[in-house]
Amino acid sequence: MPVKPRMTLDDVLADMRAHGMPMEKGVLSQCLKEGIFPFAHILSVGPTGRANFLIMRKDYLEWANEYLYLEDTCQKKIGGFSCE
Repeated sequence: MPVKPRMTLDDVLADMRAHGMPMEKGVLSQCLKEGIFPFAHILSVGPTGRANFLIMRKDYLEWANEYLYLEDTCQKKIGGFSCE
């Protein structure tokens, strides 16, 4: 199955947690709403404040390669990118 170009909050959370950045879904959502992480775009916000995000895998992986994957060995490929 090919890799999808978009990611969900759960996809992002799983990857962040796997690389030592544990976070709750509500905290991640709030951080994305406040623009703390640059890889998501708000598509809409409902009447209860729940946001619908567009997270492109390429944008997330570029951010993650800079901030999360620094501890990983650069010989292996991570998310389709390498540290070369």
